[in-house]
Amino acid sequence: MQPELIIMPSVYKLMNYRVLNIILLFAALSLLFACAEIEEKERLLSAAGFSMKYADTPEKLDHLKLQEQHELIPFIKDEKTYFVYADSSNCHCMFVGDETAYQQFNKLQIEHEIADEQRLTAEINREWELDSRQWDPWGNGPWNGIYDNGYK
Repeated sequence: MQPELIIMPSVYKLMNYRVLNIILLFAALSLLFACAEIEEKERLLSAAGFSMKYADTPEKLDHLKLQEQHELIPFIKDEKTYFVYADSSNCHCMFVGDETAYQQFNKLQIEHEIADEQRLTAEINREWELDSRQWDPWGNGPWNGIYDNGYK
């Protein structure tokens, strides 16, 4: 009777699977964050006064797919400047706005960035405040009592 051979996957194969899983995880997270960013931009466009035009026919959807995606593109019609934002992957729509809507969008975008920075700063300050309690020099930290041992 011959001994049974146990075939174990090589370390190299396991490493490849692990690396592949990590790459897939980062790709999925990147896609998730990109979608959230697109949705936020479209929300700001609507709030700024851009009109949302749905591609409700196959012809309109085909035309929408030919446009530059997720970018505000200026164009001139009847000597007036308009801005178009196409999204054939998410909402299957196009946002159209004039110069006033474009300026309002820029203002809202700046306000949104400032609010994000203020929120991040508040979170950092709150974490620092919680962490700094450990370093209280009056005996309430990890070195409690060090000042009582003649090291004043």
